[in-house]
Amino acid sequence: MRALFVNGRRFYRFLGRTFPFLHLGWIANLREVRWEGHQLIIAGWAYTRGTGYSDAPQIELYLKRRGTRVRIDAVVEPVINLDAAARARGAEHDYSNTGFVATFDLAALRDQSPHARRPWTSTIRVTGENRKFWGRFRNVNIFGSPAVMSARELSPRVLAVPRWDQRLGLVVEHHTVDAVATNVLTEGNALEIAVETDDGRTLDSAQLEGLGQTEWTMAAKPGTTALAGTIPEPVAIVDEVTGRVLAPTWRMATRSGRKTFPVYGTPGEVLAQPRVAGDPLVRTAHDGQLEVIHVPQHIEVRSAELEREPVIGVRLRGACARDMSSTTLVFSSKLHSLPVQVTDKGDGRFEAFVPLRVSAWGGPELPAARGGYALVAQNSEGTFRTFVSQEFAENDLVLHELAEFRLRFALNRTDQFRLGVSRPRRRDELGSYQQAGLFNAYRAHTYVPRDAVYFESFFGKNATCNPRALDREIAQRFPDMPRYWAVDDLSIAVPEGATPVVIGSKEWWDARGSCRYVVTNEWLRTRFLKRPYQTVLQTWHGSMYKKIGLDRSGMSKRHLNLVRAERANWDYFISQNAPGTEVISHAYDFKDEGILETGYPRNDELHDVDEERVAAIRARLGVGDKKLIMYAPTWREPKSGEVDFLDLESLSAALGDDCVILLRGHVRTLEKSQSGEGVLDVGTYPQVSELLLVADALITDYSSMMFDFSVTGKPMVFFTPDIDDYSNAKVRGVYFDLAELAPGPVVRTQAEVEQQLRDLDAIHDSNADKYVAWQKMFNHHDDGKASQRVVDIIFADK
Repeated sequence: MRALFVNGRRFYRFLGRTFPFLHLGWIANLREVRWEGHQLIIAGWAYTRGTGYSDAPQIELYLKRRGTRVRIDAVVEPVINLDAAARARGAEHDYSNTGFVATFDLAALRDQSPHARRPWTSTIRVTGENRKFWGRFRNVNIFGSPAVMSARELSPRVLAVPRWDQRLGLVVEHHTVDAVATNVLTEGNALEIAVETDDGRTLDSAQLEGLGQTEWTMAAKPGTTALAGTIPEPVAIVDEVTGRVLAPTWRMATRSGRKTFPVYGTPGEVLAQPRVAGDPLVRTAHDGQLEVIHVPQHIEVRSAELEREPVIGVRLRGACARDMSSTTLVFSSKLHSLPVQVTDKGDGRFEAFVPLRVSAWGGPELPAARGGYALVAQNSEGTFRTFVSQEFAENDLVLHELAEFRLRFALNRTDQFRLGVSRPRRRDELGSYQQAGLFNAYRAHTYVPRDAVYFESFFGKNATCNPRALDREIAQRFPDMPRYWAVDDLSIAVPEGATPVVIGSKEWWDARGSCRYVVTNEWLRTRFLKRPYQTVLQTWHGSMYKKIGLDRSGMSKRHLNLVRAERANWDYFISQNAPGTEVISHAYDFKDEGILETGYPRNDELHDVDEERVAAIRARLGVGDKKLIMYAPTWREPKSGEVDFLDLESLSAALGDDCVILLRGHVRTLEKSQSGEGVLDVGTYPQVSELLLVADALITDYSSMMFDFSVTGKPMVFFTPDIDDYSNAKVRGVYFDLAELAPGPVVRTQAEVEQQLRDLDAIHDSNADKYVAWQKMFNHHDDGKASQRVVDIIFADK
């Protein structure tokens, strides 16, 4: 299969080199766009995948209107662009020398006739290594200045409008303007707009339309060029794909007789700045058209700068409507948020500071987690978007390379400020080409073995589970032994005394190669090469209900070979119980002497519960003395998205004000925070064992958490609306009949869940015998000493 893939790729690239007009393997990325006078300046990179350029290729760019021979050539300067290499999918070549900055002098359009339906399209030609390739831009940076390409007035009522076209790439429209707004008056929701037409015609009315918004009409005021109307009640809109909050926005089209034409403004101009919270914003959109926007409070970022002392963070300055006392700002990603300290400077100005080291759930202050954080505002009306000035969007979107992370000032697909936080990799660690070089060095290097431990939990996404419990035992018994934790980024809190190593860094590769002991709860994947001196302990991450490894049906030969190759890395495999030992022996073809049937180290702390610790955990969660019901569904196959069979807010309401639902999604399904009324999303809480300590009951489906929570003896409800599909052997298959063995009610509807949870004592009493049998079968080794037993075996020679 691998050979077929490689040969197919080679043939594909051969076709691309032989017939360049097919554009096979063609890469052309538009990264930056800005104006300087009438000069349109763009930056990006272009190459053909599979072609390595020993010297920077010659790059030509030009604009051409369909049906004519006239073209406008750009002045092109080759530049080194590290993003070109960092974002390349293939690892064969370093594409950083394929970057360019190109300048189009669009004053040349003054000699051409404007034509709204025939835009100027861009073409790129790349010459190098005795080959020529050409094509259009295929990709665009939706988080940079291309997201807000603005119109420019070339002469009175004649615009050049760069925009992105999904089929044609970068195009420049060149057209005249029939109607221009010259003045705007606002009074609450009342709006009056003066409009001038190119021929002085009389306007009858104007229609305003917006995505998901109520259409409304502005009527002409007799004896004037103005139109007047009242903005209707806005409708809150959230983009279902991106989760972005969309500001209610209307575009304006005027009518004169039978003719309808859009109203434009002066490019870059704000015609009506909100004076107080709730006033409409009337401005010229990026394509030159007039738009009316409703936001409860207008926030526009005009500058941002990184501050390193005394606290690392970003200082924002900008404009706002007066009185921000009822408005808060926050940088929000799908799972995390960064608080913003706001100062109202008066006269419609604000200043804000966002610290980039934060404490999550009462833990230590650590660098922000990687992700994209959009700046949103919040008040009693809800969450709404903010804006950036056009000047800021075109000139101040910069990258800061820091020891703790790489920080990029960016946009959130539109003129909304976004902080992009990524792993703190050095330049020689960026992208697949550099990573291939580091892997080759790791593979060839002869390391000096070190008496040290390398830990990895869920591919570095956290520092928890069985590996963390073993870290604690090792640190107590061998305090001088170095301990390294693989982390996705430096926001992950590793145990005290341990050293985090960021995945993909040189230090990460070195730790993988030199540590004598490797402890993981997941696959180490194909780029781990076990040395003869290394002992690899596979702790796994839960006892097995669904089938795993070689037991899964319908697996391809390639996947089965990957299972066997990964299994060959492991010397030991921890089993929680006797049924788990049997599963491991055939699912991973493991011999009995390698299986450590010790119980799970992560469950040690569920014994001898310290009430003071429980109180401290509740305080960090902010739940007081309320009853806590944890909902912990597992992921689904073939899909790995959110599991939302339960309406948690409805469930919380049914159980009363003295109850809080703790939502703990699977590590594969953590896509966005889902906190709500009576619901607390604890998906990012670092230690799940602490949640098990404080939860009064558990709702789960097929999650291995059922085997851990039963150590506590507390009630469980199994909500399994899709059990027939989930247990289907053609999908995945399971090892036992859950309804027969479950130590709690197995139900399929929300009503049944609500009914069961109204009396937790009844759940316990009616399932007492099955609970005892379950504990004897699955928890017979979970006595609080599993970590000790594992370390005794792994470090027997110490």
